[in-house]
Amino acid sequence: MDDVPDQCDFIVKNTATLALQLLKRFRNIRYASYTGRIPPSVILSYYAGLAAQPNMSLGAMLVRLASWIIRDIEQDSLYGRLLHIANPVCEADVFTDRWPESIAQQDDFAGHLREMVRSLEAMRKGEMFPNTTMDALRENFGDRVVTRAADQIATEIGGGIQQSRQLYTRRGGVLLPSAAAIAAPLVNPAVSVARPHTFFGRKI
Repeated sequence: MDDVPDQCDFIVKNTATLALQLLKRFRNIRYASYTGRIPPSVILSYYAGLAAQPNMSLGAMLVRLASWIIRDIEQDSLYGRLLHIANPVCEADVFTDRWPESIAQQDDFAGHLREMVRSLEAMRKGEMFPNTTMDALRENFGDRVVTRAADQIATEIGGGIQQSRQLYTRRGGVLLPSAAAIAAPLVNPAVSVARPHTFFGRKI
């Protein structure tokens, strides 16, 4: 009888699963008007399993996940190859049998991912104005993520006023959080329950 493998740390699974959900949302938005085949969820799930690592924020995990995909696509495209990914436990089960159909197709996806990574890094460094950050979050992940970020800001501002910690400008206006703070719900989210997932495109 084979030994039972060690269980993966729950936090690792949770963060990787949340990053996977955001990446799927990003893909769906980018390909909303696309008529051809799009990057399948099973490929994204495969990379989420590879990228899982403890003690990472959601934003860092998402960047790590996207960068891993970008790297593999760039490597294959450089040598004129299509991305090839097989099921780790069954090589005959090829996840990339229908997508990508061409090098140009996989390069397009890598380009979308690069844009996402650049915007996330800019948010993390506080290089975006608050309104620009909201627009970037909405463009990448949809209104639901933006609403969550806005709710977090409202909660922080409200709590600051109640505790007399709210800062004001010289003209008396409320000093809003920086762009980095606005992105915090994405980069450092509150603990949430992850949906059970096999990482290979099927719900448990």
